[in-house]
Amino acid sequence: MIGVYAIDSMRVRIPLRECTYVSPKLNELIHKVKDETGEIIETETKNWERIEDAGIKTKFSIGTEKIENNYVQCLVMLVNAKMLKKDYLKGIFKDTLPMIYDYLISQNLATFSMDSFLNAYCTDIDIKRDFIEDQRVMQYAIKLMVSNTIPHKEMNRGVKKLNNGVEFNTRQNATNSTPYFKIYGKANELKTKSLDFALNHLNDIPNDLQRAEYTIKDSKHLKSLIKSIPNNKLLTLMECTQCDFENAYQIILRNILGHRMRETQFIEKNDKMTPTDIVLINALIGLMDAGMTLDRAKVFLMGTMDRVNKSKWNDKLNSYFNAYIKPIENYSNYDKLEDALVKIGYNF
Repeated sequence: MIGVYAIDSMRVRIPLRECTYVSPKLNELIHKVKDETGEIIETETKNWERIEDAGIKTKFSIGTEKIENNYVQCLVMLVNAKMLKKDYLKGIFKDTLPMIYDYLISQNLATFSMDSFLNAYCTDIDIKRDFIEDQRVMQYAIKLMVSNTIPHKEMNRGVKKLNNGVEFNTRQNATNSTPYFKIYGKANELKTKSLDFALNHLNDIPNDLQRAEYTIKDSKHLKSLIKSIPNNKLLTLMECTQCDFENAYQIILRNILGHRMRETQFIEKNDKMTPTDIVLINALIGLMDAGMTLDRAKVFLMGTMDRVNKSKWNDKLNSYFNAYIKPIENYSNYDKLEDALVKIGYNF
């Protein structure tokens, strides 16, 4: 759904004692045999099974996991929104969760109750938000974001350009202070990297569909982003509000991006401009280059004016922008770029 946060993928752990059935495929003995004699030279246990089904990929495995300070044998599943098939773009939330459960059970690798599923512990949680924006405008927005990236000296930190977007830090080495964040052209990704899935399950892909996505690594990271959350159980995640996810998103952005500062290009005086005009135009430019939107800059300049004067000066400031600022090359795409940055959430 456009403009709505939802889970895209996560790693889910259910204590093995809560499973009423586990397939022998998750506990197979694999023998390596000499071709010449048939002698068994090595035996190992295969405790996992990967599934690829018309573009949907997942993995079931058995392993020892730490849950509430205890080490427990668990069924571990990699869950993703592609299991929703035609409803993929909705993402995983309370209304679509039963479809995820049904898909997992249908793989015949393990059986567990919905209650056990809801009380499963989740890590490596990817939260996504989709929006519509022209790809060319997104290139300008991404360029601005890259230029404002907070630098890091450590390996596997910082920014990496993608074919149709950009990612910050790495998923494997993400921490609270260096979180993993990615923004990219989702329509392009579905038509290339995920083409098999799109052809099998999606009837329509919105043009210029973009996606912003961030990863919550574990319970500690989750609690640092959403203070009120008691644990990282699936049921708890389903109760998170849009405000919770937006606040977490803003924390993530502020950990990877500095303020939206640009090199200021002041207006040149002409005979038609009064000193007041010059002061106000340059004030608008300075405030926008310091990261304010045009609307916020106008509110800042008008301050506590009464309604009548605010209406008058709002029109005047708009005329300054259109007549003197927008024609400057650095600001020619400001309106479109500003709209894109607002959709991204880069408002600081």
